[in-house]
Amino acid sequence: MRPETHALVLVLSKRLFPDTKICIDYCLNHGYAVVGVIRDDWDRAIDYLYQRKAHVLVVADDRTLNPDRAPRVEVVAHQHTKPTRPDVPTGARGGKHRRGRNERTSLLKRNAAA
Repeated sequence: MRPETHALVLVLSKRLFPDTKICIDYCLNHGYAVVGVIRDDWDRAIDYLYQRKAHVLVVADDRTLNPDRAPRVEVVAHQHTKPTRPDVPTGARGGKHRRGRNERTSLLKRNAAA
């Protein structure tokens, strides 16, 4: 059994409700436990990662990102692949295709030693 992945959601106030919904849906579809939602405070979100209160930071799209990226950030708009956990059924991904978002698949990472 894999250890539980704790996710923190970071959203901008101007898109609070739609972005929070898609980020939480993303977390649920990938089997992440959501530990909280932070609004407009990149530094606070990064502190959660460095203090190991969360394993991954989930954002709706690139507009939320700060140029000084965190060790693990997942951008929902870039994801259109199957869930990463094998115990999450494919049909659990849910939701209709989101139009108007950039949907290239990518995962942004930086090793702590870098």
